[in-house]
Amino acid sequence: MTGLADLVDRDLRFVNRDSNSGLRTDLANALADLADERGTTRREATEAVDGFDRAVRAHESPARRVLAGDADVGLGLRATAERLDTGFVPLGTQPVRVYANHARAGKPGVTALAAAVRDGDDVFASLAGYER
Repeated sequence: MTGLADLVDRDLRFVNRDSNSGLRTDLANALADLADERGTTRREATEAVDGFDRAVRAHESPARRVLAGDADVGLGLRATAERLDTGFVPLGTQPVRVYANHARAGKPGVTALAAAVRDGDDVFASLAGYER
């Protein structure tokens, strides 16, 4: 697989993330853009993907399904693919936001996380595909 069009055009068994996943939402939006380019509908594009509605909840589950032979491709993060030693085809970027309960904002763990996010702590630099 080399890109999003392959997911639509080739006979690949796909495993998706659940509907609460930002990754799934971004994939659906990218499929809608591809459909527009091709003069078709978002629904037709998603229906062309064998398994678009086959969903799992955990971040590593799609890659683990691929490794188990239950799917040919799955939706996931580069960091997961590298950790599990699977192939990875980038389809775009995924923004991440960090929120904290206002009532807990003064807790040591929350302030440490806020500092790490603000200062670009080395922990983020070690994540595969991370860009500030």
